Amino acid sequence: MGNGGSNKADGTGRVDLAVRWAAALEVLLAVLASCVICTGCAPDCTWLRFSEGRAAYPCSDGSRLEDVWQRTACESLQSRFTLAAAGDVIFDRGVRAVCERRGADWPLSAVAPIFSSADAGFVNLETSLAVGGRPIPGKGIWFRSDPKFAQELAKAGVNVVTVANNHVLDYDEAAFAETLAALADSSIAVCGGGFDLDEARSPAIVSAGGVRIAFLGYSELADIFWTYSYPRSFRAGLDSPGVAPMDEKMIVQDIRKARAVADHVVVSYHWGEEYARMPNTRQMQIAHMSIDAGASLVLGHHPHVLQPVEVYNGGIIFYSLGNFVFDQTKPDTVESMIARVTFSPSKIVSAQILPMRIEECRPRPLVGWAARTVLDRLIRDSAWLGAVVAPTGGMGLILIPGTSVPVETEGVGEFLP
Repeated sequence: MGNGGSNKADGTGRVDLAVRWAAALEVLLAVLASCVICTGCAPDCTWLRFSEGRAAYPCSDGSRLEDVWQRTACESLQSRFTLAAAGDVIFDRGVRAVCERRGADWPLSAVAPIFSSADAGFVNLETSLAVGGRPIPGKGIWFRSDPKFAQELAKAGVNVVTVANNHVLDYDEAAFAETLAALADSSIAVCGGGFDLDEARSPAIVSAGGVRIAFLGYSELADIFWTYSYPRSFRAGLDSPGVAPMDEKMIVQDIRKARAVADHVVVSYHWGEEYARMPNTRQMQIAHMSIDAGASLVLGHHPHVLQPVEVYNGGIIFYSLGNFVFDQTKPDTVESMIARVTFSPSKIVSAQILPMRIEECRPRPLVGWAARTVLDRLIRDSAWLGAVVAPTGGMGLILIPGTSVPVETEGVGEFLP
């Protein structure tokens, strides 16, 4: 889908987008203009009232603005869980060389405050963390990083990783076992891999603020092997270590089981085509299936570039979070982001894109025109999938139908198309 929806008529697509932006702005401004906040606030949310004599204009879903405003107040009293999620992380090759000059804490030093302020920091760990093991014959590219970087991840606020990718077993089972041990020693939860298939399919569960989140991970590349003389794929077996495959039946079963023990399920996929700016049909099918099965959030990795966001059936899909701690230097591969998503016990209440640029293998938060450059492409690409991303305060705010839109005073004007 390199041209991603290019057969869509300009008039229809742009009119639809403009209508949705205008509707969001109308609701936002009408709420701000029509309400008063009474004193003596009570926890039953009855303290928000519309001004006397003003009409309670109906919203697109049939509810009145007064109902929307009161619902916003009630939601604000609920528990919250904030996730900061990012893309591909290695500490080998060019990253290792930079760390030798700059120090082991360099790669995550600029983003540690973002991860540390969240309840969960999540990345795709696309390397083993080991000193042992042997490279799998025929693979061509092998990543193995010093186990000390597990501690660097933890110090930066990363407490969950997926290992469902095509590099974590580059140095075979011995290095994979070292990796899992290093992560456990650093109190970092793991999804997408384990010592057998059951463990690889089991969720990593994190609880905070009265909200419980289950993380699952799968790799589209799990069944690939590189030489017939040693046909070792990365797929976990009934009694052999590895990663969880992107098998539709397994995924639906696992999401439903995880949903039974958690408020939300976050699913990470290693999928798609390298350097493609738009998701392919298979990615979209699996993502929609995951949301329909009960997942709230889908996170994609592997393309090494950013791909758009989609809002689907109450869930959010980040098709590719791009590189994060990585040594590639082409323009598209150094554009990066953190997805900051806030959950209540019942739904996603806020989703933001924090634009980044990778410099000397280190992701750095962007501001001003540099942030807007990254956001504009995501806004444009996401519009083809029907998503509205509003630039505000140096970040992208994903507008979620049926969810109260958090308002920053300085950013209200930027909701305009």
